[in-house]
Amino acid sequence: MTTEKVLAKRLAKAEEEYKTVIEGMDMDKAITYDTRASFQPDDLVDHPKFGVGKVTEMITPNKMVVMFKEGFRTLVCVIRNDAASG
Repeated sequence: MTTEKVLAKRLAKAEEEYKTVIEGMDMDKAITYDTRASFQPDDLVDHPKFGVGKVTEMITPNKMVVMFKEGFRTLVCVIRNDAASG
């Protein structure tokens, strides 16, 4: 299998997983991404480059993993106290 086919297959899988996770969520509640904004797992993030994604994991002291349509990204953020303790 060529590299292009492998990448296309991975992207298709990521997009399908994204649709499943995002389905039914209220996109109007997405928080505009800002490195100074605070987040916690399950928050929706509206990123200017990657679009709307869902926070899946917090990495202390100041990072989060977000699932976007094209895959996962690690972003800088402020972790809300209730998220850091969980």
